[in-house]
Amino acid sequence: MSLFKKVYGSFVLSALAIAAALSVARIFLMNYFYDPNLENYMTTTNMPMLYNVLLIVCCIALFSVYFFVQPPKKSAVIPQSTVSSLFASSLCGFFFISSVFLVVYINFDFFANNGLDMAWSRGEKIEVISFLLTIILSLPSAVFFLKAESTKGNDDTAVQVLSFFPVLWSISYLIYLYFDNSVVINNSEKLYAQLSVIFIMLYLTSEAKYRITKPKHHLHLALSLVTIVVVATYCIPNLILTVMLVLPFDEFSIYSGLQVAILIYAVVRTFQFASFKLPEKTAESV
Repeated sequence: MSLFKKVYGSFVLSALAIAAALSVARIFLMNYFYDPNLENYMTTTNMPMLYNVLLIVCCIALFSVYFFVQPPKKSAVIPQSTVSSLFASSLCGFFFISSVFLVVYINFDFFANNGLDMAWSRGEKIEVISFLLTIILSLPSAVFFLKAESTKGNDDTAVQVLSFFPVLWSISYLIYLYFDNSVVINNSEKLYAQLSVIFIMLYLTSEAKYRITKPKHHLHLALSLVTIVVVATYCIPNLILTVMLVLPFDEFSIYSGLQVAILIYAVVRTFQFASFKLPEKTAESV
């Protein structure tokens, strides 16, 4: 086994262990110190701040793989489709399609009772547009994930074009989160939600470059690890706390589930990079 596979494989396993530990810690913090009515943590404890510091330190430590690991130059191509990547990609496609129906369903009264017109008249134009875009862009994003891993070869023009849509979805959802006036703008959980979407956006942009142009291989490998930790420690606890009725079920819960699907896809892809094997034609020419 090459030095790259040993070191990077260790970083991947470390990222999963860190994500699991911090997720449990965040569930504890949210369950005991978060007030859903105030939509913020109690001021009687500094444990949330210590948690955030620990999260930042862990992310910096994982990102250091960018400096310590020299991946093989010939491995700077997207891994070939496997059963696991096909399942993860199909799962993402399913969640994107499901999110459209679920978000429309739980907001049916909003759409049916002229909620859009009322929000527009109140000057919430950016919020309305970004909300609608998250629904509309979910459909081509679903097509991308359903098509990408089932298509032979990563140079398919349709897949290359469609790879932009999950990134655009991330941007529209990030804007919607920022302008959502149901939560104060400096709410710590709102900032955490934005951070999670930002890393998904960066990850999907980085992976899209493998299909379109020459990628920054070092950066993608390091970014994958940080994305796994940030998304896992935000979305998984939120889903569990929603089931526990600590947090309400709304469109943010649905999109947390969608982000977990993308997280699974990122984990599968990251393991594929860690166990990369040169294609037969390339290996014969070396």
